[in-house]
Amino acid sequence: MSDRLTHECGLAFVRLRKPLHYYQEQYGDAAWGLRKTYLLMQKQYNRGQDGAGLGVVKFDMPAGDQFLLRVRSDKNNAIERIFDAITEDTEQLRDAITPETEIDAKRSCSFLGEAYLGHLRYGTHAGNSMAMCHPFMRKSNVASRNIALAGNFNMTNSSELFKKLVEYGLDPAGDNDTQVILEKISYFLNDEHERLIKEHKLIDGRERAKTVS
Repeated sequence: MSDRLTHECGLAFVRLRKPLHYYQEQYGDAAWGLRKTYLLMQKQYNRGQDGAGLGVVKFDMPAGDQFLLRVRSDKNNAIERIFDAITEDTEQLRDAITPETEIDAKRSCSFLGEAYLGHLRYGTHAGNSMAMCHPFMRKSNVASRNIALAGNFNMTNSSELFKKLVEYGLDPAGDNDTQVILEKISYFLNDEHERLIKEHKLIDGRERAKTVS
């Protein structure tokens, strides 16, 4: 049985199931998902007051455009600070979004997207600097290898897992439990990615990148 739930980290996740123009037409707000994420985080304000973070994923962005972004704060009233900063550009959405203009809208609004991951930090073993605020991210120039991770946990064997990562030949940047979990997931994700590339090669040896990216 787990310990009694007290003031521990809070998590919020919103994944839109319809395109942004639907929310514009239905609710008059293309940033409906972002605002719902804010409400979910605000309702959990007591769950962690040492910092906050938010990640966004933008679907179907063309090559060269950012599709995974993050903002974090370790200041007082971190939730308000984050959303005050990122909602400024959404207020500039004067024109209705259509299927043809969704990409341009996401380009002009940094945190306009289809999936949001919010986190409220309650510091335990690590410090309370912004570097400790979730989501943690691991970026790659291959779309399917990008990861954002947030959690409400303490790993009791993070040092052993860290040593295992070193044995894999990795040089992890940080040894706190969330970073270790992120690196471990990334390692096996990359391994699976390479397996799929080999599996889907054409007869002449060329890789079919679309099948795995």
